Amino acid sequence: MVIRTSSSKEIEKLVARLRDGSPVQREAAIARLRVIGARAIDRLVALLRAPAPAIVHASALKALEGIDDVRSRDLALESLKAPTPAVAAAAVAALRQRLGSDPLVLDAITGLA
Repeated sequence: MVIRTSSSKEIEKLVARLRDGSPVQREAAIARLRVIGARAIDRLVALLRAPAPAIVHASALKALEGIDDVRSRDLALESLKAPTPAVAAAAVAALRQRLGSDPLVLDAITGLA
């Protein structure tokens, strides 16, 4: 029997790489967080709501891109109002897959334009 470490410990390590890692480590963490999916959203929410450099917030939004969960949509919608263009652009990218099926997303993106 294989004993796996809990996903919460792995998520913590990956979120730390989003905050403090090199660009390569950040991209690897983004990919892994997408695979973990909805289990990572609470930590990504906390990261996006905490003060951090724009690159960290944009990276967290990139991780949300691949997670199909209403909480990720809501978080990306909130991030559209970010004063930093890189963060707002990452929020648009995170919402892109919902553009044709979610009127709230369409309205928000249209309003932004």
